[in-house]
Amino acid sequence: MFSDIHDPNATARVFVGTSATLTWTITNGACTTVFDQVVLTNLNEINQNIIREDQIICPGETPDEIYSVGHPSSGTGTFTYRWESSTTSATAGFTTIPGATGENYQPGALNQTTWFRRVVISGACSDISDVVRITVSNQPPTVLTTPGPVTRECAKGFDYTTLFGTPTFQHPLGLPLNITHSDNTVTQTCGLTITRTWTATDPCGLSVSTSQTITVVDNTRPVLQFPGGVTPTNITVSCSAIPAAVTASATDNCTVDGDVNVVVNTVRDATFTGTCVNNYVLVRTGPPPIIVVMKLRIASVSR
Repeated sequence: MFSDIHDPNATARVFVGTSATLTWTITNGACTTVFDQVVLTNLNEINQNIIREDQIICPGETPDEIYSVGHPSSGTGTFTYRWESSTTSATAGFTTIPGATGENYQPGALNQTTWFRRVVISGACSDISDVVRITVSNQPPTVLTTPGPVTRECAKGFDYTTLFGTPTFQHPLGLPLNITHSDNTVTQTCGLTITRTWTATDPCGLSVSTSQTITVVDNTRPVLQFPGGVTPTNITVSCSAIPAAVTASATDNCTVDGDVNVVVNTVRDATFTGTCVNNYVLVRTGPPPIIVVMKLRIASVSR
């Protein structure tokens, strides 16, 4: 469509995908007619310039090929390609990649995050694709939560590792994590500590660790057991009839029964004075932490 076919400055409207031929004719009476033609073509815009896909790789790795989704269409029907890259951002710093003129593009090994795009050229038209980002991961995992320390009274046969909680980790880029753990047990004078250390490692070998400690304490005394269930009491005997120490056993909440050692200590109480010069007191006790006291008052008998 022309605004005025008689106006040399007329404008022409050519619809997309069509052509218009403009013929200029000049007449001057009986003189020879002069004409010229101009063909105006409005090409269809280039379609289907789509590339894929975003990736996350480790430093020094080669990403997968950046590929075309379908094939470009419209334009003149024939296409050439030019690939560009940027290490600045998705919107700035793009430069042409030498020799990258195929429909798809295989980047080389990368050590920093890089953006790629494809320019499709058809006739006088060109179109820039969306951007593919290849992210080079240099960020380690992080710890979200760590279970707190736990203190527990000891108990025979109990598996203290069941008291450990579960920490949580995350990766800034969403990479999968391999989580492992190891335990370190340290025996104390009365009890022990168990420290579990968890380590989360990403596919690039970057890791983070966190730990929880279980403290096992022994605050409960062993329990003495006497024959017949009768606890020895203080008695007075002749110096010629001092009884043997009662054989006792003991149980403990931390120690296997057979490993509890009961020792009787016998000492002479030098502070005791009786009516006879040969009178004295023997004191029998269990060693700490077992405290049972038995006093034997020894009397001298004259004949």
